Amino acid sequence: PPPSDIEKPPEPVTSTEDLEDALPNLQPTPTLNPTLSSPHTSPLLTNIRAYAANTSDRFRNALARALTQPTRDVEAWQALITEAQSLYRRQLPLYRLNRHSVVTSTSASNQLQFEELYLIEAVYGNLLLHFPSSAAHTVQIVRVLFSISALPGEDAGFEDAHTALAFTIDNEPSSKGGNHQDASMTERQKVANDKVDWLLRFSLGVELDGKPVSLSDESTKELVEVDGIYPSSSLTPRQKVRSGSLASSMELWRLYIQKRARDAKRSQDSLRDNFEDEVQTTAAEEYVRRQTLLAYETSLDRAGFVSDASTLWTDCLTFVKNWGASNDGEELDSVTKHQRMLTLRSVYQRCVGIPQQGLEETWREYEVFERELSE
Repeated sequence: PPPSDIEKPPEPVTSTEDLEDALPNLQPTPTLNPTLSSPHTSPLLTNIRAYAANTSDRFRNALARALTQPTRDVEAWQALITEAQSLYRRQLPLYRLNRHSVVTSTSASNQLQFEELYLIEAVYGNLLLHFPSSAAHTVQIVRVLFSISALPGEDAGFEDAHTALAFTIDNEPSSKGGNHQDASMTERQKVANDKVDWLLRFSLGVELDGKPVSLSDESTKELVEVDGIYPSSSLTPRQKVRSGSLASSMELWRLYIQKRARDAKRSQDSLRDNFEDEVQTTAAEEYVRRQTLLAYETSLDRAGFVSDASTLWTDCLTFVKNWGASNDGEELDSVTKHQRMLTLRSVYQRCVGIPQQGLEETWREYEVFERELSE
């Protein structure tokens, strides 16, 4: 006989009125800081219908079809994703202009914008509830949440990873007299930032410090369960076992690198009022550079052998080559130059030893690099 602890499949849905009862883990009301309604789900919103009041008839029809046959009606899901992407492209510029007032303002336009941001998340959250191995859609929702959690000056596009990683520590005080007080994170941004952390940890199987997600019993003691709910920023024991299923996605690893680089820069920006001289500023820049390089090392160690990993190797080589490129033309000191040379040589030697696309071109670049050093 089957074990008694295995959940029975839900009864088939016969009408749209039964959808909310048939689908588990739906948040009934909008909430700024949603908690997990089950220890086996992600912190993403999933209740699309709670935020679909102002959508088009086409969207509501596609929603009814998708929720009736969530694993079969691919065309309905594609229609929902297309609508969500259209909302995202329309709302993101407005959100960036009003990223602080949208949380506190009670105007109808701001509230509608807030609901549409929730709707975008709920569409992806519900889709990933049924298709958790979809790397493409995981990348899309991580990008959405990454943009929502961005502070002013962090809105670099994802098309150019090097632009997003070109962080420098500005030692000049803010024109408004403070340590980025006007750029402090809103509650919405904090929640989005936590969700990005969760998605990256679950998808890639690594913590943000580069350590693998631990499966030991000791590592789960921090998960204090309250009324059957785990903290939204934590991975449950079952999720830890499933983590890392999307570790072959190069786009997720690039987002992981950008996230660690952004966190490193933020940690240094929070201290910049204490920077009294150029030495401290240089140390802060070195810290951001080191943390970004460690993120690349983690990515290459875990995914550098994947068939399409050539983009990740190229990104890393370009990042090391550009050390000091944002220093307004100032020459790097001899120590930093030597570190860059050693790091670049190490990356080249590891890269040319792995079969991948563009290997011949990389080998020629490495030959030129060594030849120039020997001259």
